[in-house]
Amino acid sequence: MASFSIELHATVDELISFVKRWMSHPHVFAATVQYHPFEVSLLGVNEVEVALHREGVRRILFSEQAIDCTAEGNNQLLDKNPGALVLDVGRVVPEGMNESRLSTTCASATWRRIANDLKRSTRAGVIGTHEGSGASAVYRNHRYTGGAADAASNGVVWRSFAQSPVILRPAS
Repeated sequence: MASFSIELHATVDELISFVKRWMSHPHVFAATVQYHPFEVSLLGVNEVEVALHREGVRRILFSEQAIDCTAEGNNQLLDKNPGALVLDVGRVVPEGMNESRLSTTCASATWRRIANDLKRSTRAGVIGTHEGSGASAVYRNHRYTGGAADAASNGVVWRSFAQSPVILRPAS
């Protein structure tokens, strides 16, 4: 089965809206994943806002069946929940806004509908510029939300991860 990975920049509040909407699909279950220490907790739609505002929550795991939370680490979690859809939660840190990512190794019809919803709700195309060399490149498939674009226009830099020397910005 096909896989996909969609990189994007979005505010936490926009991610909350996406997660709530995606959890309204029939037979979609969710859990939060925290690291240091590793912890997995089932997530109800009424808990999404509080959960995503917790700094320690770095990932939302979606499954089309009940989620097995008894894992001791991320690899084991994915092994126990094959076909999961994963949303890595990017947050604003002192270095800028980190990238979020929606991905799966098993793109079911439900996961493809969710990916299409994300694409309809975002824009594509960013320019990346290396802080040291000034070299730049266009990333046609990298997506962003209106809230992330507003943050960028107010001086919040986008990065793939906090230590990245590449600053991203909307292409248009």
